[in-house]
Amino acid sequence: MVEKTGSDNTVVWNPWIAKAKAMPDFGDDEWPAMLCIETCNVREQAVTIAPGQSHAMAAVIRPE
Repeated sequence: MVEKTGSDNTVVWNPWIAKAKAMPDFGDDEWPAMLCIETCNVREQAVTIAPGQSHAMAAVIRPE
């Protein structure tokens, strides 16, 4: 379960083989055990921030 504030979208990704090899801080064979879950606001949910403004996002990820 992903509980979020300030975010309308969630991206789940894995670098896979080629990108894992290109990441200097990531072992070539570590990609099968990696899953990244990120909060975001994309496309129609994009947030435009004017100079001096801010926008905060937070996520709590719990296995079920």
